Amino acid sequence: MVDDQGVGNILRMARLKHDLTLEDISTTLRIPVHQLRSLEKCQFEAFEAEVYARGAFEKYATYLGVKTTTNQAFSRMLSQGRKMVPLKLLTRRSWLAHVLTPRWILTMIGSTIALLVGSYFMWQVQTFLRLPALKITEPIEAIMHNREITIKGRSETNATVTINDQPVLLQPDGSFSWPLSIQPGINIVRVESRNAANRSRIIQKDLLLPRT
Repeated sequence: MVDDQGVGNILRMARLKHDLTLEDISTTLRIPVHQLRSLEKCQFEAFEAEVYARGAFEKYATYLGVKTTTNQAFSRMLSQGRKMVPLKLLTRRSWLAHVLTPRWILTMIGSTIALLVGSYFMWQVQTFLRLPALKITEPIEAIMHNREITIKGRSETNATVTINDQPVLLQPDGSFSWPLSIQPGINIVRVESRNAANRSRIIQKDLLLPRT
């Protein structure tokens, strides 16, 4: 019966008997040198899982022709190793574990922050560049029949509205109504709305009051 610790010596002695180096066997079997050395020392920390240690041993022992004499002892060592040396279990990672890596999480957080900052910046730029809303609802016709008329319209609640450079009071809903006296002939009515960013929109109407 082969002693448990003698398994590694058997592997090493068989290799030396064939005048082979660990590098020679690593090239032939495609097993890393540090794993072959671990097998000869009966240490299995170099393997991520028990199945890898068993597979490497079987290839190594078969290649050297000592599998029959060492297989049972090696199995006992693996069984003891489960208690003394915790080997990693070979488990399949879920797709979620593959996706939710620390790098992915940090990337998503960074992208979200960049998106929020970019959106806020664009909103600020658009707010600064955007002209205030302004609409004249009365009068609709260009030809007037009375000298006293009323200019009605709507703008933004936080805007400053003037009619012919005269400040106009805005209602809570942004509407305004302003009495105006016109003279016979063509009268130019200039309505301007200016927002907090000092951007202005101007509507000019030419009103005609026929001469009598």
